[in-house]
Amino acid sequence: MQNLLGNFRYAMRQFRLSPVFTAAAILTLALGIGGTTAIFTLIHAVMVRSLPVSDPARLYRVGEGDDCCVEGGPQDKWGMFSFALYERLKAEAPEFEEVAAFQAGRWRMSVRRQGVDSVAKPLRSEYVTGSYFSTLGVGAFGGRVFTPEDDKPSAPPVMVLSHRAWQTTYGGDASVVGSTFMVEGHPFTVIGVAPPGFFGETLESDPPDVWVPLQQEPMMDADGGLLHQSISAWLRMIGRLRPGASVNGMAPRLTGVLRQWMQNDSGYPANWMPDVIRMLPKQVLSVVPAGAGVAVMKEEYGRSLQILLSVCGLVLLIACANVANLLLARGVARRGQTAVRLAVGATPGQIVGQALAESILLAIGGGIAGGIGVRVRVGAGDGNHFRGGARVARHAHRSGGSASRFGPRNQGSFFIRPQSIAGPAGHLIGGSGRRRHHAGAKLKQARGSGLRISSARARGGGYEQSASQLLAAQVSGALPPA
Repeated sequence: MQNLLGNFRYAMRQFRLSPVFTAAAILTLALGIGGTTAIFTLIHAVMVRSLPVSDPARLYRVGEGDDCCVEGGPQDKWGMFSFALYERLKAEAPEFEEVAAFQAGRWRMSVRRQGVDSVAKPLRSEYVTGSYFSTLGVGAFGGRVFTPEDDKPSAPPVMVLSHRAWQTTYGGDASVVGSTFMVEGHPFTVIGVAPPGFFGETLESDPPDVWVPLQQEPMMDADGGLLHQSISAWLRMIGRLRPGASVNGMAPRLTGVLRQWMQNDSGYPANWMPDVIRMLPKQVLSVVPAGAGVAVMKEEYGRSLQILLSVCGLVLLIACANVANLLLARGVARRGQTAVRLAVGATPGQIVGQALAESILLAIGGGIAGGIGVRVRVGAGDGNHFRGGARVARHAHRSGGSASRFGPRNQGSFFIRPQSIAGPAGHLIGGSGRRRHHAGAKLKQARGSGLRISSARARGGGYEQSASQLLAAQVSGALPPA
């Protein structure tokens, strides 16, 4: 251990004597590690991380796909349902402990706090059933969340505010809970604030600001309400599996229920039915894990992110190769010094150990610099909430250190080898017969670029969603319970 610490101290002194080499090697590694870490951050958030809910492994979605926002006929691989079909499928799924339905699209509503705001604010809304929060296993940060009693036609209009909207739009005012808000001209009472980091069941850059009980939809859109239209499919469905239950066999059973409903209870016009019956064999329902939520971004951008990660991996490989070249050139320039050390009794193992110590320090320096670069990039975001916000950045920062293990640490064992060094006498004798070695090293710089992902969906309803920068920090606050 004492020899190892001595090697590190000696390596630090050598780096201080060669600041240009040290800066070039660390910056090269930082570019490669930082770019790879940033892309891994996005991939972890979009494709790997689970919802911030309790026991996400028990969540399953009935249906699949990312279609939005209203469908009016056969879908082949179904992912959206009318409320009537949701009720039928719910009754035929006893394996689920709880089941919830939620709106597939996002609509903006005019929201004004009564007695405080003079101008209404456009907030993103989502209609959900009363079992939505309990199915996901999410409580309230302040106040309470919906219960089935809130999702009845005769229930007083209530809504739940997202933690982000509570912080950014209403300044974390604790008196918001219990206040009356005018939503599209109708009075609603805010009964609670969702916990920080909860963005809903769908991974997207613009999550809901408010949640509204599903049974209030006809009141909000009296002319063209979708709740009682059996043809219009606009809801997605998620369930929490009972302990000890299994989803094996559920998909074929629910597919049979779907086909029977399409033939007998769908309400399709009579002139549609010949085509509907002909297409019945193609109509299927899947039951898929939903612990990571409705993977809209995963389906849209997953392959592109994988390609981008591969490209960044190649950039990291090139950076490591360039640092290896720098180390080789440095080793050649120090052959005389190495020969002296061998002449005075240093063993080959000590020479290699010293080289490894320098490589380890460079790897650590590159990893730290790359991680700092990622955090600075994340900190410069525009504040939009995205899947746990700062926690994603912290995960990426931790992974930056592990990525550096694949850098110069493995290169240090070969950038200078004792068996390739000439005998000590050859370097101690001067004169015209002495060979002088010159080595050059190229440094390829990779310019990192930020990633902005946006999407627009306009299927079936003129709905459009624009996404902005994906990473942001969470905002914490204190809100007493109601």
